[in-house]
Amino acid sequence: MIPEIELQRVIDVALKIIRNDITQNGGTPSDTILHYLLNQVGSFEGKYNFYDQAVDIFSTKNKHNPRFLETRLFFDKERASIPTIHVMANGENDNNNGIGVDQGYMDQQTNGLGTAIRPVYNRHFNANFSIVITSDNSMETILIFYVLKAMLISAFDHIQLSGFVNPTISGRDINISQDLVPNGVFARSLDLKAGYELSVPANTFKSIITQFSNILNPVIN
Repeated sequence: MIPEIELQRVIDVALKIIRNDITQNGGTPSDTILHYLLNQVGSFEGKYNFYDQAVDIFSTKNKHNPRFLETRLFFDKERASIPTIHVMANGENDNNNGIGVDQGYMDQQTNGLGTAIRPVYNRHFNANFSIVITSDNSMETILIFYVLKAMLISAFDHIQLSGFVNPTISGRDINISQDLVPNGVFARSLDLKAGYELSVPANTFKSIITQFSNILNPVIN
């Protein structure tokens, strides 16, 4: 499992669900996900209707449209002024790992005959991810932030089945250095914290062990 890639996939699926929902239920707006989320919000200062603007932001546009909403791994400064969702890993630390590299926690790796060939080691990590929404339009940033947060909460069961343990979500405004992006870019971050496990086979191949031994304990003539 590569957690940031898996998280990007979850977000891409959420965007696809919203777009398909707009297409399928556009004739009856009250049946759409966006209507359910934003109908009670109404409008801002009588001018900015949140539902109508959300439909425009999330609806399926030609991918060549300069304001097509997309996700990116890491921070893509070239798209900072365009509605974009940047997925970044802020760091991780180990969590309640057992002694002996948790050998025995997972079944041993087997060959095609079902015979165990080597043990499997396991480590558990707590990771922090920032899902940064950027746009040159402050209202777009706010809309994408709250719609995406709602979609991730609704998908918590799937997120956990994807390998994330006990996910939690929080949010914050962030200031991006003008050395990275032009002035007038608005950014808000959805911060997701979750655990995940990494299981790897032990290096018990004779050739690998021999190489480790030769490198760490060179023979001096």
